[in-house]
Amino acid sequence: MLATKRVFVACAAVAFMMGMSHLRAQQPDQQRADQPMIAHGQLVSVDADAQTLTVKASGGDTMVFHYTARTQVTGAQERVEGLATMAGATVTVQYTGEKNNLVATAIEVQPKK
Repeated sequence: MLATKRVFVACAAVAFMMGMSHLRAQQPDQQRADQPMIAHGQLVSVDADAQTLTVKASGGDTMVFHYTARTQVTGAQERVEGLATMAGATVTVQYTGEKNNLVATAIEVQPKK
């Protein structure tokens, strides 16, 4: 009977450890999704109604970012609305999210040359 309890406790401990390792393996992916990423490119357009800006990234991809009242802007009268007249300007966008849900947290605008 004592041997059966030991085997049961050992099996339970192994199952617990396997479950914990599975959770630990998922944490880095979750952290990556929360960490800001950076895109460089040219500002294509700003849609104030949809609160989005479109950037042609330096790699050639077109990226659409949502912005909020908390999005920090430098170099465009310090407001996202100031970007509306700056199509073609070089921008650096710090953002979070994935695929079709990219949220700009900071936008740095370089004046057109």
